[in-house]
Amino acid sequence: MSRKDRISLKRLFQTLPDGVVLLDQDERVVDVNDAFLGIFRFSKKDLLGNKLDEMILPPDRVDEGLAINRRILEDKKVELEGTRLRGDGEIIKVMIFGCPIEVDRKLVGFYGIYRDVTRQAEVEAKVRRLAFRDELCDLPNRVSFVREGRFRVKRGDPFSILYIDLDRFKNVNDTLGHAIGDELLRYVADRISRALDPSAMVSRLGGDEFGVMIYSGDYCDAYSVGKSILDCMDGPFKLSERSHISIGASVGISVYPDHGITWEDLFGHADIAMYEAKKSGRKIVFFDDVMGVSFRERIGMERRLADSLVRESGLSLAYQPKVDMSSGEVLGFEALCRWKDGEEDRSPELFIPAAEETGLIVDLGRWVMEKACRRGALWLEEGLRVPLAVNISAKQVQQDDFVLMVGRILEETGFPPELLELELTESTLMKDLDRSCSMLESLKELGVSLAIDDFGTGYSSLTYMARFDVDVLKIDRSFMPGKEAPSLNEAIVKSVVALARARGLRVIAEGVETEEQRDLLLRIGCVSAQGFLYSRPVPEEAVADMFSRGFGSLQPSLG
Repeated sequence: MSRKDRISLKRLFQTLPDGVVLLDQDERVVDVNDAFLGIFRFSKKDLLGNKLDEMILPPDRVDEGLAINRRILEDKKVELEGTRLRGDGEIIKVMIFGCPIEVDRKLVGFYGIYRDVTRQAEVEAKVRRLAFRDELCDLPNRVSFVREGRFRVKRGDPFSILYIDLDRFKNVNDTLGHAIGDELLRYVADRISRALDPSAMVSRLGGDEFGVMIYSGDYCDAYSVGKSILDCMDGPFKLSERSHISIGASVGISVYPDHGITWEDLFGHADIAMYEAKKSGRKIVFFDDVMGVSFRERIGMERRLADSLVRESGLSLAYQPKVDMSSGEVLGFEALCRWKDGEEDRSPELFIPAAEETGLIVDLGRWVMEKACRRGALWLEEGLRVPLAVNISAKQVQQDDFVLMVGRILEETGFPPELLELELTESTLMKDLDRSCSMLESLKELGVSLAIDDFGTGYSSLTYMARFDVDVLKIDRSFMPGKEAPSLNEAIVKSVVALARARGLRVIAEGVETEEQRDLLLRIGCVSAQGFLYSRPVPEEAVADMFSRGFGSLQPSLG
């Protein structure tokens, strides 16, 4: 090798970014580059002539270095990852590449190349932690839970899953903010973890849902764990001096292999059981086959409803008249959605709640309003000014563009705003008083009428009603005088009528089914009504004749 080549090689040796060490055949340090000194925090003087393993390995691990050198001799090279000791006593993680130096096929030494991967290892560990750990609650996350569940199914040993959903958590987020909500989740995670045996796996699945896995297929054991979870939720959570929050939970349980032989079935069935626990109020529910069939039917129905909405097939409107009971005159109609699911007419009591839960109600409500306004505009062209009312859901009101959407539909259909009445429930308006008042004001500027639907079933109605700029109060059908608490119901209706008169509002009674109810309402002073006494909801073809004809033959008997 020429002198020039040796100088070039030396320069390369010194400028390599990785630490390089040259050892003799006795494994003593002959030379190191600057990068090696930077990695291990030694001076060159400290290293030269000393055995490298004695410098960068603790005394109890020196044999590890000898084993590596033997591998180099056998395999001619080695690449591995391990920990080494720096000169300042810190442990670092390094990648090591080693190879022998041979001259005329005779070993004269070793080359070792070291790369500090401590920071990289820390980042990788953090990534792994984020992948399998929930940072907010410091619990295994959904990925970890699923991975453990799949492993348990593969092993075939019985175990149980408890799917936990917090009750009323959304109210905490909506009223106190997400920071308080996050703090509450941490407290819940801590309570559940402390309440259960350390062998149980407690996981946060996402949102306000938690999962627990116990390594027992005994139903009593699973129920006992569920009971412990509910018990630990008793008593308020003291989050700050101002926030003492009480919440509950619903628990669904599935047991392997009784409730599924695949992880997907088992996990899904625990979720179904939790939904049943929440819906029924039973708090702890084991999965069963009947429940599974019912849930699958419901999911199928939701999917078909979404498809019907996209294709606008199977959906229609029926119209129930609002009647002046003193004259029989039809004052207008409420437009009600109907759905023919294949060959079956689905009850609104079934598909409307499903639309609410899935969020389809926003698009469905828009469809109903647009369809009703278009039909109303056509009647207008035929010379009939038919006032129409449509129901508005809480989810529709929560949309930022709700008022704009109403205005757009009126403009596109040409339906006069003074003929459109929007019916909102008390509970919808009470969720955010200030926002509701602002929204009602904007709607009134469009020229539409506003009604409080199901009045009397919500909050402190008489106290808060003064804040709402509405035109109509609709007395809920549950207050219609009947066999149950007739005097109480009559007193409630009288109070509502008196309130309406004081504020200049119209009153409509819902669910009027008998002549006795009609006569009593007229004596109280409630003139307008809806109900089967006059008509069930009718198809659009019957509206024009009914609106013109009225119900003059149904006159009250006030004697």
